Parts: sequence; C-alpha cells; structure tokens
Amino acid sequence: MKILIVDDEAPIKDYIAHCIRQSGADCEIVGSAPSGAAALRLLEQQAVDLVLTDITMPRMDGLELLEQIHARWPQIDVVMLTCHDDFSFARSAMQQGAADYILKSEIEPDTMRALLERVAEKRLREHPEQIVTRRLSFGRYLAGVLADPSVDLLDREEVRTYLLGYELGDYFVCVFRYNKAVLDELALARFPWIRRQWTLPLDDGGIFVLADLARGMGSGEQQRYLAEFAARLSVWDEQIGMSAVYHDVAALKRAAADARRDLSRSFYRGAGERSNSAYDSETAPEQLFVFRNNAITALIGRDWAGFREQMDALFDFARERQVPAERLKRLLCFIVEMAADTEQQSTVLLAQVADAAHLEQLRGLFEAFTEVLEQSGRQYSENIESALAYIRRHFRAGITLQDAAGAAFLNTEYFSRRFKKEVGVNFSEYLLTLRMQEAQRLLRTTTLRVSEIAEQVGIPNVSYFTSVYKKQFSCTPAESRKR
Repeated sequence: MKILIVDDEAPIKDYIAHCIRQSGADCEIVGSAPSGAAALRLLEQQAVDLVLTDITMPRMDGLELLEQIHARWPQIDVVMLTCHDDFSFARSAMQQGAADYILKSEIEPDTMRALLERVAEKRLREHPEQIVTRRLSFGRYLAGVLADPSVDLLDREEVRTYLLGYELGDYFVCVFRYNKAVLDELALARFPWIRRQWTLPLDDGGIFVLADLARGMGSGEQQRYLAEFAARLSVWDEQIGMSAVYHDVAALKRAAADARRDLSRSFYRGAGERSNSAYDSETAPEQLFVFRNNAITALIGRDWAGFREQMDALFDFARERQVPAERLKRLLCFIVEMAADTEQQSTVLLAQVADAAHLEQLRGLFEAFTEVLEQSGRQYSENIESALAYIRRHFRAGITLQDAAGAAFLNTEYFSRRFKKEVGVNFSEYLLTLRMQEAQRLLRTTTLRVSEIAEQVGIPNVSYFTSVYKKQFSCTPAESRKR
C-alpha cells in the first residue's frame, strides 16, 4: 500500500513514519502533509492507497478531509489518528466511512502492523472488483478514442475522471504484443522515477502502458530513464514501441500513435532504430488487398512462381510503407488459412506468424511454406478434381453449383461442403477468381473492349463485371489495362 501521513505536528508525523517502517508491513510512505488542504494537493499528484490523518487540525480537520477524499477518490482508504479525549470524533469518522482509527498514545510498530494488516485485508475484500471495473472502463474508453479517426485531442476532464482525479504531468506511452514474461517483468520492476503506471489490454491483443514521470527531471534525464525502461522490457526479445515524453493529457492519443509507429519501426528495422517513414492509411490498405488477392489467385491456379512474386512484393511494400505489424499479420493469416493443406499445418503456421518478432522472420516462414506447398502440391479427392477440371473448362459459360456437383457425381449440399473444405473457398468464390484472372489476362494481352471481355468470361452485365473487378484488384478494368 502507498501511504500518505497527514498531521500538523512534525514530530508526530516522523514518529508515525518510523513505526510504519519498523512494522514490516508491505507498504510505502509516499509523502506527508501538514494540513488537509496540503494533503488534497498531494493526492492530485500522487497515487495513494491509504491516508493516515489526524482528526483535529486547523482550517480543514480530518473529518472534512475524509469527506473530500471519499467524494473525489473513493478507492482511497482513510484511517483516523485520535486522542483519548476526542473518541467521539473517531466514532463519527467510522460512521462517515473511515476504514479504521488508532489512538496516538498506542502507536508503536506492533500496533501499526496490526492496523495496516486490517486495512490490507479490508482492501482485499472490497476493492479488487472495483479496481478491475475501473481499469476495464479506462481501457474501453481508450479503445474507443484510439479507433475513432475523428478524435485527435482528448477532453482533459474526461481523462482525469477515468484516472480517478489523478493529474498527469510528463508521461509516456509504451505498447507491445501480449507476452506474459514481459508483463511479469513490468509488475516486478521498480522504477523510482515513475510516479504512477497503468497497464491495460487493447482490443487487438496488445498491451498499453501509460507511465507518469516524477516531477523535476530535465529532458536528458527523462530520455535516459525511458531507454532504461525499454531495455528492461526488451530482455525477453519482445519488440516494444515507446512514445516520446508528452506534457498535455489531451495529447494522449497522439502519444499512443507515436508508440505504435515506434513499434512498427522496431518490427521492421530492429529494436532501437528509428525511421521517418509513415504508414499511409489512405492508399496502403488498398494495395495490400491487391497483393493478397493476387497471391490467392496464384494459389488457386497452383502458380507457385506467381505466388512467390506476390508475396515478395507484399513484404517489400510492407517494409517500404511501414505497415503496422498487426495489420500485416492479419492479412498473412488470411492467406495461410486459404493455402494450408491441413488444419495442423494451418494451426502451426498461424502461431508462427503471430509470434514473429520482425519482418524477415515472416518472410522466411512464407518462403519455407511455399516450398512445402510446391513439393506436395494440393491433392484433391477424385470427385473434387473432376469438378475443378469441369469448372476450368466451362467457367466462361453460365455454369452453376449444380453443374459442378454433377461433374463430381455428388449431391449439391455435400459437394458444397466438400469443395469448401478441400479447396479453401466456396464454389462461387473459386469461379469468380478464375473469371477475374482470365479478365485481367485479356485486358493486358488483347485490345478487346471491356464489354467483350465481360462477355467472354461469363459476366455479360458490364456494370457488375466492373464492380467485381474493382473489388478484386482495387482498380477498374480500364485502369488495369494502363498498368
């Protein structure tokens, strides 16, 4: 527990602090204050779990302080220090929600230890659920503002509310992928230059750390401490992203974006290296889908050279544009699920993709995966092979699922399930991919009009043909011809 001592008599404050230290209780004295008003100012700047306060003080007495604390920081427990002749005050304090009280004449290490143990047990009973609820609430708020492109600067009072009245000063943000070893290290580490720290899960499986720095440090000293923080967490070979030091709580989202960019730079260039490259959220996703669709088209056609070409282009583009690692991994997982021959192969590779710490590791995984696919080939059952041969011969005509099922000598419902399981996509997706692949070839190698090409690939409705072509390749047929 973090303890604040409040008493207008300095010798008594010092004696109480001495007894706490001698008690052997698991606690830390984070400050002392000579008055209620001074205590409130400290509470605005310092994380505190327990306040030990004298009842009788000038200007603001202990009961007024108790009322203020409960109104502004309900998670803080308050213990009253009282004399024999004002026991009625202690009783009143307990009625108003004080956690406990102790007679000043009875304060010594043993009695202090017993008091602190009682308070600790009380907190253990009453506060864990509240603490979890508050953390989840703050986490949901952060997830919302981080995902909302219309939000830039945050409302200072709203953030302060989620932090239960705590005032952020100089702070930084750290993000990393969930890793229990790193979280354990973070929990065990002691950084005296961090006043308060929040560790929260993100919706994408990452971890968000907000750390408020001790007051009075120069920028050079802050940078040395941030480097120490990064080094302490990096011993587990986990890439982490660190923001610069920010000074305005309204800029918390900018700090988070800064940390995420740094995480991507670490993923692409190694921990500690920096780049001015920026991810273009307007055009990059569109191009990524083009690479993905082209790679899947090559897979369906068993064009291994084409698949390698598209994957190499995808990885080169990701490095050049600094695509966020988690976005890249989601796209690669989609390709894995389409390409893997067995569920076991898919499960193993998906786990390897998720665990990859840098781009070259991902590239190596897919090079090995392509070799396995090429050597084994995709083996289909005799029925599905017959259907695929039929589809490849007749995809330019208006064939149906029933036609393909007939070629496989299977009933339509069973054929549909079997086709999806063996090929990785359903019948209509496979048919459309073949048609789009052929349309792309005709656009690049002939002078046929778009309407004529649409007719030849079995989609006579030009408007619909243009729509699906653009969805597949992120450009219109006319634009594709110019490339």
